[in-house]
Amino acid sequence: MEPKAYIQPKTFKKTKLIVLVLLLAAVLVFLYGLIKIEQFKGPVEKDNYQYVVVDIKNNTGTAQIAQQLFDNGLIHNPVFFRLFVRNQGLDRHLKAGKYDLSPSMSLPEIIDRLQRGQLNLISFTIPEGLTLEQIAASLERQGVADAQVFLRLAEEGDFIFPWMDELPEGPLRFEGFLFPDTYRIPEGFSEAGIIQMMLDRFKEVYSEEYKAKMNELGMNILEVVTLASIIEREIRKPEEQVLASAVFHNRLNRKMRLESCATIQYALGEVKEVLLYSDLEIVSPYNTYRNDGLPPGPIAAPGKGAIHAALNPTDDDYLFFVAKPDGSHHFSKTLREHEQAKNRYLR
Repeated sequence: MEPKAYIQPKTFKKTKLIVLVLLLAAVLVFLYGLIKIEQFKGPVEKDNYQYVVVDIKNNTGTAQIAQQLFDNGLIHNPVFFRLFVRNQGLDRHLKAGKYDLSPSMSLPEIIDRLQRGQLNLISFTIPEGLTLEQIAASLERQGVADAQVFLRLAEEGDFIFPWMDELPEGPLRFEGFLFPDTYRIPEGFSEAGIIQMMLDRFKEVYSEEYKAKMNELGMNILEVVTLASIIEREIRKPEEQVLASAVFHNRLNRKMRLESCATIQYALGEVKEVLLYSDLEIVSPYNTYRNDGLPPGPIAAPGKGAIHAALNPTDDDYLFFVAKPDGSHHFSKTLREHEQAKNRYLR
């Protein structure tokens, strides 16, 4: 009779430990796989509502579509996209066309869009120099938002913005920070989505170079945008904005009041062709004829040119400017020169 095999206790324990380790490793790999799957199915940037145009030509294969989406920062992984589409049996159901897609969309949302074809898109434009209320009214006129809902959300809604803690509380917290531009949105896009999109655009425009310049000048974001908004409303010619910036910086440095007519118009709540001396006496924190320094916040939405100007004044010693009939301005270094310019151009 042959002897029975005998497993020594130490060997048995070692084998059992190896099996447990392998099982644990398998479970961890499985769980990691589930996590990665959920990650790959989710949006690349859930708070980025900026749309990217993706042009899918006829007879474009799934692999090429996946690469296009990946190159535009819309999906996490092109291989996973192909496997996911194949598993859903949608290889032959993705349609050619020009698509406006955003990194805030999940993988199933993008695939659904490609499967259904391009949605109708609406363009809207917000020009530089509008107040928050004017932006809301413009959006309503263009048929893309309800003005009251827009303003309520601008005051109370939850949004992602790097400088949220530096903004004033209340209905004017986003005054000046909804960046003026042309946008494209699908039909039915929400007011909250529009606000987040415009905030994201501001964040995109306000580059690292601007942040560095802001720190160099010893300013904060609210001060920069407030000054930029005054420049935007005062000066329409781009080449003159850096000169006006020099005027305002020089006056601030010398503790002189800004005396900006644009801030008076904001305080009045209307744009008057000619301001009266009585208008300059209006009691308001935005009256820069009565109050020192910058007003408490922006008076309009400045464009990139005005923001750049606010951060990059020229080295000129100008302290005054006056409008000419053709819309340009005369800049002066002394009060005497300024009075002469006023007599010449404001007769």
